[in-house]
Amino acid sequence: MIKYMLYRPDGSTPVDFPPCLTMQEGEIVYDYTWFPLMDSTRPDLCCFAVTAQYQPIHLYDAFDGHLRASYRYISGSCISVK
Repeated sequence: MIKYMLYRPDGSTPVDFPPCLTMQEGEIVYDYTWFPLMDSTRPDLCCFAVTAQYQPIHLYDAFDGHLRASYRYISGSCISVK
């Protein structure tokens, strides 16, 4: 695993960036993806989806991290549950 760090101009200790969003998933996160048309000037398009073990697919708001929607996979189709 490669870890990227931003060092100070004088080469001293790396700069620590705190997370801007934090979400709690019920299980291990398998994957995430940004909305393909994501545009930070349009809040309605700023979201990303997360898949986790034994959990519905969650769609999160990229600005404040609130849950926008949940989708459950049932017999070959994805159904919105929120």
